[in-house]
Amino acid sequence: MTFMNLTKDQIDPSFSKDQDFLDTLSQISDLWLKNRLPRHDLSTFRPENRDSLLTEFELNRLKQVYKDVIVCQSARVLEVTVPFPLRLKIEESLLKYFPEGVSAFTGSMWYRPGGYMTWHTNSNGTGHRMYMTYATTPNMSFFRYEDVDSGQIQTSYDVVGWQLRIFSIGRLKKFWHCVSSDTERLSLGVQIGPFGH
Repeated sequence: MTFMNLTKDQIDPSFSKDQDFLDTLSQISDLWLKNRLPRHDLSTFRPENRDSLLTEFELNRLKQVYKDVIVCQSARVLEVTVPFPLRLKIEESLLKYFPEGVSAFTGSMWYRPGGYMTWHTNSNGTGHRMYMTYATTPNMSFFRYEDVDSGQIQTSYDVVGWQLRIFSIGRLKKFWHCVSSDTERLSLGVQIGPFGH
């Protein structure tokens, strides 16, 4: 499993090898791949102008015009419902490595081919965020972000199977990010510890 720590904090990656955690993620992806997770459409945009909405030019325009975009626009994205017992198992597994625990599930999204979420910051919910992502095809979906220190745009492509990304959401140092997918992609987000720390 690929693990990316995009925070400035030291985070022990051993949780990404925890067998209970991996087994739970496998159960979730099995349900998803068999089309057995309840879902509803979150799309707010039409997908034809996706590429222009995910550029550095668009990010700079948003920052100049709006200063912050807390909630993004999306297309070809479905919100899925992960069964409560599996969510509880994820929380229990992560509690072994993060004593502050999981305070919330922040999103469970199924990106269809052509799906995306535009640039946003989630700055209304500060703290550490982790996304567990499953992709069915390598290098056909990505998580793009602006490095809060250098201002450089970074694109992290997905591999086949599960990968983990942890990043910090701040009010002052905003973590701008967006997502695009040309494959089937499942993304599960959790807030590590309380909001606003």
